[in-house]
Amino acid sequence: MKNILFLFLMPFLNDGLGQKNPLFETRLYFEDQMGNKDTITLGFDTSANEILNPEFGEVNLTHPFSGDLEVRAAHRSILDQAGFEGTLSKRIISKAERLENFPYPGYTCHESRNIILFVKANHFPVKIVWDSLDFVNSQECVYNSFITPDFNAEIIDPLTAWIQFPGKRFACMRRVEEFSINLNNDYRRGFFPAEYTYRMIRTFNATSADTIYGLSLFFTYEAKKSPCMYVVNNEATRPEFNGGNIFPNPVHETLHLEMKQPLNFEQIQIANAEGHILKTMQEENFGGSISVMDFPKGLYHVIIKTEGRDRLFSRFIKM
Repeated sequence: MKNILFLFLMPFLNDGLGQKNPLFETRLYFEDQMGNKDTITLGFDTSANEILNPEFGEVNLTHPFSGDLEVRAAHRSILDQAGFEGTLSKRIISKAERLENFPYPGYTCHESRNIILFVKANHFPVKIVWDSLDFVNSQECVYNSFITPDFNAEIIDPLTAWIQFPGKRFACMRRVEEFSINLNNDYRRGFFPAEYTYRMIRTFNATSADTIYGLSLFFTYEAKKSPCMYVVNNEATRPEFNGGNIFPNPVHETLHLEMKQPLNFEQIQIANAEGHILKTMQEENFGGSISVMDFPKGLYHVIIKTEGRDRLFSRFIKM
């Protein structure tokens, strides 16, 4: 009878001891030119720390990097203290901070420090792929998040000064869904001095020191802290439409859309932060206003369907 009871309780015990889900999470897929692959999971939560978070699935990897391609993530704190080795893991959940009345009055979201990605590869370039909708649809402060191998993004203010540098490289996480990096010696010499790269020198298992270069993912909503207003050359962008305005924002009852120029579209849709379509209006039935009185409070997207493609028009807060 005791054995039967134990077997019955095992699923519930496992659930209680299971891995916690963070406030925000996304996955990055890496592939070199020979087809070797690796995957990293990143995110943030208010209960996480910048040392080690086993409750969120972090496992500190202490063995040397191996194979033709391996990627490990680290908390930003790994660069803060001399001699502090820091956690290297396939999964990093950073500590999040709560921002009150941001980005609009009455709204709250979270953001965290950047996360470092160390890439050991024998065959550059390495392509990184992700789902841009993780950053478009999230209710957290990640809309203008970006990734870059250039440490200048942290030391030059304002960011617009850094973005004018020749040879700078970055990708806006909501505007593109892939980014190619080349961290070999020729790339480093050609674009920035060694002291402005993300790099780690570490000794594994008392062997010779190994230098691994990397890049950083910055989580942010504020446009002034992000280069997302620019587009990296030769990168396929997620379509956006900037031909109009919505007001008021935040809104209580009725949302007005003002087009800067006539636009032939098929549908206008309202989606919630999870991407679920809540309202669809055909062009012939659209008079310039949309009632959102019955919508719950939260973050929403206005999507215009034109020429068979969905284009993000804007976002608004329902109060």
